[in-house]
Amino acid sequence: MKLIVANWKMNYGFSDIGSWLQNYLETVSKNVEPLNEKRVVVCPPFHLIEFIDSELTNASITFLKGELEKENKKIEDLPEDEVSEFIMSSRALSLGAQDCHHEDNGAYTGDISAKMLSEIGCEFVITGHSERRIYHKESDKKISKKISAAIKNSVQPILCIGEPREIREEGKHLEYITNQISNSLPSDQKIFNIIIAYEPIWSIGTGKTPNVNELSEMAQHIKSVISEKMKDKYENLYIIYGGSINSDNSNDLMNTPGIDGLLVGKASLDPEQFCKIIGLK
Repeated sequence: MKLIVANWKMNYGFSDIGSWLQNYLETVSKNVEPLNEKRVVVCPPFHLIEFIDSELTNASITFLKGELEKENKKIEDLPEDEVSEFIMSSRALSLGAQDCHHEDNGAYTGDISAKMLSEIGCEFVITGHSERRIYHKESDKKISKKISAAIKNSVQPILCIGEPREIREEGKHLEYITNQISNSLPSDQKIFNIIIAYEPIWSIGTGKTPNVNELSEMAQHIKSVISEKMKDKYENLYIIYGGSINSDNSNDLMNTPGIDGLLVGKASLDPEQFCKIIGLK
């Protein structure tokens, strides 16, 4: 199963999202098969999460009604729990957020907690993105607390890590990543699924990506660090790559040994390009 996460960052509003969803859902309806081995997650700005959730629910209900009509049945004929299960399982997208606070509530003006995300049906949350680390001065310790809060509220954290260019050029990138993982992942609790998004800072928005050997080396290193740090405190590990992904290089990046998916930034804002990235066109 490949995991593909769209990070829209601070882009899109209600005037934009309708056309994106329509384009995406129409493409999915014609190409259902390629999604069987993929999980697609979209992380929009917070104010759009509930709206997208509602649109996905409506699309699933419309599809179900159409299928039932072929058998001369109505949606009212089905048990409520069966309808709910179908709606969730037939969705073409899962929902995520771009960040969360480490407390469930309190005097934190402008922040959103993992508890709040859980209450609106958000399944994933990005933590430790380099832009949060740089612009908001987030430390590994704070990120570790956010991950703990997400787990407590049944929201799946996606931990972002990545080295700056000078660290790569000095040959200290493996040590840098070891420290980021060790300090950002809480070791005092079990994490069923660990999702690590490797996003080298020197690649984000630059058009430059690691070559196959560099990416494979990093994937293997991350796996070794997790095995050592977490030992029996996790069940599954997913390593995804992010940084200057587009429809031309996505297939090679996603099929690099040790890579389980992608974290897509700018290219995910274009529904046609994003559909190509996930293999629907």
